Amino acid sequence: MSWTEFALRLLVFGAVLYVGLVLVLYLLQDKLIYPAPRGGAREPKDAGLEGGETFALTAPDGTKLHGWILFPPNRTTGSRVPAFLLFHGNGENVTYDAGWLDLLRQLGAAAAAVDYRGYGLSEGSPSEPELIADALLAYDALAARPDIDPKRIVLLGSSLGSGVATAVAAERTPAALVIQSGFDSLRAVASRHFPYVPSALVRSHFDSATRIGRVRCPVLFFHGDRDGVVPIEHGRALHARTPNAVAFEVIEGAGHNDVIAIAGPRYGAKLSDLIASLR
Repeated sequence: MSWTEFALRLLVFGAVLYVGLVLVLYLLQDKLIYPAPRGGAREPKDAGLEGGETFALTAPDGTKLHGWILFPPNRTTGSRVPAFLLFHGNGENVTYDAGWLDLLRQLGAAAAAVDYRGYGLSEGSPSEPELIADALLAYDALAARPDIDPKRIVLLGSSLGSGVATAVAAERTPAALVIQSGFDSLRAVASRHFPYVPSALVRSHFDSATRIGRVRCPVLFFHGDRDGVVPIEHGRALHARTPNAVAFEVIEGAGHNDVIAIAGPRYGAKLSDLIASLR
């Protein structure tokens, strides 16, 4: 066999291997984007939290969605309180975030979260259009409650949830938006991790960089400077395109999943100030 024939066969083998790898990633992308941990506690009290209840929704297609709502301690009976609506990351569910929701309600606001389709105790299978449609349903349901002040709802999205929260903020009028470990677009993040795979093959775009231009409420950012999943450059890129950015809080030494722990009291203080500014 000549060197030319050997090189040609090697080239063909490499091309077949590359196409095969890209095909596998394309077919498995939903498993990578939405690992969807199942199960969890039905009610907050089952996770050791008092002062809460289930926040159940039924989508127009009949899919049943499960969530929680926790209320602040010492709230006045009959009063309307501000609320955080939390959209969690792709590897979490509401039970995983019990401590986070408890922290938020200690700031004097209700804290609500609904699991994405296929997550926790919610039915169905996740995809970008369905996640956004369900998130809009959750926002409308929360705003319609007699115990929630619809003019003081703060959306809080972490990681994948930042894309969901930004999409809701672009379609509704929340009081504020908090983006934690967020990105400009999921395709941009995918291109960083898989530079050899065409980004056009990523079905879930979550193009926050485009949607953020329609967000008119104040936007607060938190991002760890050691985030290896969504590097801080993606958060900064989104911040640069945000019309009403309040601040970009860099949490030094934090990665992707420990922003709250590393930030410590600073995290709660910033959110408390945000809630206090909503009049």
